[in-house]
Amino acid sequence: MGIAITQEQQDLAAAVRGWAARHVPPDRVRALLDAPPRTGERPAWWDGLAAAGLLAPHLEGGTLLDLAVVVEEAARAALPGPFLPSSLASALLDRAGAAELAAALSAGTRIGAVALGPGTLTAAPAPGGGHLLDGLAPPVLGAGEADLVLLAAATPAGTRW
Repeated sequence: MGIAITQEQQDLAAAVRGWAARHVPPDRVRALLDAPPRTGERPAWWDGLAAAGLLAPHLEGGTLLDLAVVVEEAARAALPGPFLPSSLASALLDRAGAAELAAALSAGTRIGAVALGPGTLTAAPAPGGGHLLDGLAPPVLGAGEADLVLLAAATPAGTRW
């Protein structure tokens, strides 16, 4: 059984493909990939992607399948930068009920990243609130460009992000 996308999602894919061709064409992608890495800096096209509602379409009235359509087209265009990790972080934050942080990622004002695996982190309550982490974190895709990193840590009550 295959998964079919709707006509609306096909139109979304075409729109993302067109946006990428206009704003980050292949010659620009090559130049960006050949340039030295620049951490902590948003790509020049980041605000345009946010304005088009493409950083987190699942928060703009869409679904996670819509996000998958956008991710596929971004990958097809070899879109450099933190798109994938930030989009994944927004989806996790939305599912966890952290709407304000998810909205900041959707608006492009923050860039997120997500740990790729469980690692060995444990979390203990910190004096004054929050948690203290101890252990080893797994690799974090896009951590160099992110100002918000999501890590899973074990607590007595279960996994906490």
